[in-house]
Amino acid sequence: MKFKKHIYFYPEKPVLVHRDQDLVELLSQDEDWVAEFKYNGARCVLTIVNGDISFWTRHGAPMKTIDISDSRYQEMIKEIQASVPSVGHYQFEGEFRHKKVTGKQYRLILWDCIIYDDEYLNKLTYDERRKLVLSHFSTAPVAHGKVIKLSEYRRRVTVIEQFPDDFRRIYKEFASMKPVKYSNVKHLIEFEDGEFEGLVMKNRNGKLNLGRNSNPDSKWMMKIRIETGRHKF
Repeated sequence: MKFKKHIYFYPEKPVLVHRDQDLVELLSQDEDWVAEFKYNGARCVLTIVNGDISFWTRHGAPMKTIDISDSRYQEMIKEIQASVPSVGHYQFEGEFRHKKVTGKQYRLILWDCIIYDDEYLNKLTYDERRKLVLSHFSTAPVAHGKVIKLSEYRRRVTVIEQFPDDFRRIYKEFASMKPVKYSNVKHLIEFEDGEFEGLVMKNRNGKLNLGRNSNPDSKWMMKIRIETGRHKF
């Protein structure tokens, strides 16, 4: 299905599960599932139509908290313009890190692609869609053998990193604010206070189940998150 002009799809909601449920361990042992960080930010749909860039909230409204005169915003726009063709309709999904964590404003973390070159990607798996995102944007640069703080990332638009197993251990160690080295990752990542909210576990074979009137519950995404005053289990 082709979309030549902007059309909004409400992104799916990951199903919330408790970190101590047996399900977390079962998914961790299933090679079809991966885990991704849940950043502190606002869920965002990045839309590019023939070079015209806009940012939409998960509620289907244009983001209004953006200062287009801010130099950091302008840097981000230049990165997007240099990465995505100026002709065609593209929609990417991610997290807009704006005003919630000091020093992290105007940074965009992407993980999914909804529309690519006018084509609605409902027939592709999550793995296939993520490869399209990676064909335009890269994971954040890292140095081997030392701690890299997220504030040191040079690019303003990056792709989320994935972990193939040990979901509960990864969650506990990052929730406790401890930099950790993983056997499958040759670098350390340190979250600064307030950045890490949890993990989203995703099935590599998951297909889009987007809404036209509201955010549907996902059939292939589950989330474990840090308890706060607002989110209690």
